[in-house]
Amino acid sequence: MDLKDKVALVTGSGVRLGQAIAQKLGQLGMRVVIHYHHSEKGAKQTVKLLPGDESRHLILQADLKDVTAIKELVRKAEEESGPISV
Repeated sequence: MDLKDKVALVTGSGVRLGQAIAQKLGQLGMRVVIHYHHSEKGAKQTVKLLPGDESRHLILQADLKDVTAIKELVRKAEEESGPISV
């Protein structure tokens, strides 16, 4: 499957496993939406680790315990980056 220029929303991608997943998907050519709850600093660090221009990727904050916040996260991600594939 060709992932180039497709969009991935990776939750918790400011730290640990989420950050590693975001990096790998970026290496595969995907545009990555980096989600964080409290780790804004980590999210900013993650975007710097991704290939290509930082403007290719997006950082969004949301509390995943809040259903309304989740819906808004997806809406913003798709509005800014296009349809989410992963």
